[in-house]
Amino acid sequence: MKIKYHFLTASTSYYSGNNFSDLLEEEKTYGGFIYWHIGTNKRMHRIGVGDKCFIYYSNLPDYSSRILFVGEVTESDYNHPIDKSSFKDEEKNIKYVKMRIKPVDLEDDKMFSLEKLRNYYKLLPAKGQFSYLHVDENKHKKLIDDIENEIKYTKKSLKYVNDYFNENYCICEFGCKPFIEENGFYYVERHHLVEKNLINKNKHIKEINKLINDPRNIYRLCPNCHMKIHHIKIDERKTMIDALYKKNKSFYDNNFTELKGNKNALEWLYEIYKCNK
Repeated sequence: MKIKYHFLTASTSYYSGNNFSDLLEEEKTYGGFIYWHIGTNKRMHRIGVGDKCFIYYSNLPDYSSRILFVGEVTESDYNHPIDKSSFKDEEKNIKYVKMRIKPVDLEDDKMFSLEKLRNYYKLLPAKGQFSYLHVDENKHKKLIDDIENEIKYTKKSLKYVNDYFNENYCICEFGCKPFIEENGFYYVERHHLVEKNLINKNKHIKEINKLINDPRNIYRLCPNCHMKIHHIKIDERKTMIDALYKKNKSFYDNNFTELKGNKNALEWLYEIYKCNK
């Protein structure tokens, strides 16, 4: 039987049952396999045993969106009933496929990104939402070949993927490990060192919005450190500001000229955080 390829979407937060913590639990329960919740769609091609599913994740902890897993289907509701006695899903017309998943390139967040899928691999339409797509073996041969090459020798696991994001993107800048969210990742908040409230106060300054929302101005902080940088004793507040400033020193030194006036960047940041009172 000829293998068909399918493109499925997921999210670490918004698709119940598809977040990493659930997948890890399922993989443990079912001996290395997961049950992917698909549902029904008249436009869908039937997903059969032996088919490959390219699983595209949005809102990953590094703020990327990309194909993250390839799943090989071992059982499918679309071919015959499978045992789901342990599932408490009362929703009608829900279908599942059972598959073993392998991660693709984690280090290159652009490899199978939305932009590349559209512009290079010509897989996705330029506009509009998508929840399922058939990947045509002839039209999208380059994408299929690239992904197959990616997973050919991989020994990385779902646990590795979860640990990779937690260790690289979900730990506070000051080393704290906060609580774990429903999506399986440590909870961190995004903190703008040059605060967002300066945008509305300085709309006359060209590109102020772009500068303040620049990734170099945004840091991951646990809830405790997020409160501390605003409210802790001044000497300790300065120490925290110093540490974040030094991570992207040239960015602060070379930008925000109209806001800084004659002050150097660090003095100006102290002033923003009321360290000079």
